[in-house]
Amino acid sequence: MLSRQDAIDLLKESKIILNLYSENDDKLKFKLQITQSNKIEFKLSNHHQFNNIGLLRLDYNGRHINPMTITEQVPEILHKYVGKFFGIDEHHIHIYVENYGLNWALPLNEYGFPIKKISSQGDVVSAIKGFQKEINLKTELIFPFSLFVV
Repeated sequence: MLSRQDAIDLLKESKIILNLYSENDDKLKFKLQITQSNKIEFKLSNHHQFNNIGLLRLDYNGRHINPMTITEQVPEILHKYVGKFFGIDEHHIHIYVENYGLNWALPLNEYGFPIKKISSQGDVVSAIKGFQKEINLKTELIFPFSLFVV
């Protein structure tokens, strides 16, 4: 359960949540969420969800620990990252794994994401555009630079 202060803090978080629909089937609904942390000088997280199930999440300057066990559902590309701790400087991408949700991540360079780090506002926009391409978003989103602080 959230405390009142937790709720107040969450409401202060910068966020963008967009409801997306499949171009071919309007019954397929997705969400795109872009957040920036107030606690970490710069943290960018992009989430893509279907029916509240995370499909892909891109994290810059976030921390994460992968699960300690491998099951048959875990793709081989993730095996070498079992129990891996991603520090704040290890930008990574979370991919959906059955029975794990988005609990597994791998380094951006291993995944092949084009924007490896964020060091300017231009990189923020490039990362968001890269993520839009990764999730096959046909409507181009345009963000004012003042929305992000690097």
